[in-house]
Order: sequence, then structure tokens, then C-alpha cells
Amino acid sequence: MHSIGFERGLLIGHSDGATIAAIYAGTVHDPRLRGLVTIAPHFFTEEIGLTEIARAKQAFESADLRSRLAKYHRDPDNCFRGWNDTWLHPEFKDWNVSDVLEEIGVPVLAIQGQEDQYGTLAQIDEIERRCPKSTRLVVLPDCGHDPCYERTDRVLTELTRFCADVEPDVVRPGAGS
Repeated sequence: MHSIGFERGLLIGHSDGATIAAIYAGTVHDPRLRGLVTIAPHFFTEEIGLTEIARAKQAFESADLRSRLAKYHRDPDNCFRGWNDTWLHPEFKDWNVSDVLEEIGVPVLAIQGQEDQYGTLAQIDEIERRCPKSTRLVVLPDCGHDPCYERTDRVLTELTRFCADVEPDVVRPGAGS
């Protein structure tokens, strides 16, 4: 984060990116970090997620998923296989990084769609159970794995509120409107 001139702020991640952000927050005690936002994170494998990832493999191989990914990735095969092959590897079934949550020293906002096809509410319950700092859990009904797309306004409202709580001198909800 030094190379981008990061002085203070939040880490925000979605899905595996949320996991990566949590790992950073729990292993690098960075005084510039003021808070962590996880959106549809994964801290351990669940059968529901593995089943859906196997279904994604079928869609990539026989449906239009590859062509849809090609719009956003120069090498959709490498991108997809790197993710999919890792999650479906038999030894990955026991993957669990939940212990990193116990070392997070900043407030956490955890957002999860109630109908997330890749993970259950157990993922954010783990945050509440293990994080020593304050946590805010937001469960969005009728929402799947992509709350930023499916419930944009609600996610922005929660992010604004969280930022105002974490950095009240920087963010004032309603200021300038």
C-alpha cells in the first residue's frame, strides 16, 4: 500500500478479495488502517460453495461463462482455472483462515447476502465471534453473492455510515448534499 500513497483508510474486499483484506488486517498491524469491510467473504469452505463452484466449472466449459469473462479478463482461462481449480482441489476442502480474524485490530463491517450461493451466514458469524474489535453485520435479504450489484444503495448507505463511525472527522453523512 506504500506505492499508492495510502495514508489512512479502509480495506474493502468482495468474496476472495474480502478474505485477502481480512488476512492483511489480521497479519499486518498497519497504523494507517482504520477499518475493514468484507463483502461476501470466505474464511472456510462450505459444501454449498463447493457445489456452486463445481456448477460454475460446468458453465465455463459448456455454456457462455467463458465468453462473459472474456469481456473483463485478457486471459479468461487462466483467471477462471486459477480460482476454480484451487477451490475444487480435494485438499482445499479443509482450508480455513478463521484464526486470522482474532488478530484484526480495527472495526469491521461485514456484508452478506442472505441467499449467497457461495457461502452462508456462518462466514460473517465467524467475524462477529472472533474479531476483538467492534463488528457490524449486515445481512441483506433477497440478495446473492454480489451485494454491491444487487443492493447498491443499501451497500453505499452502510459504507457511508461505517466510514462516518470510523473516521468522523473525514466523513460527514449528508455533507455537501
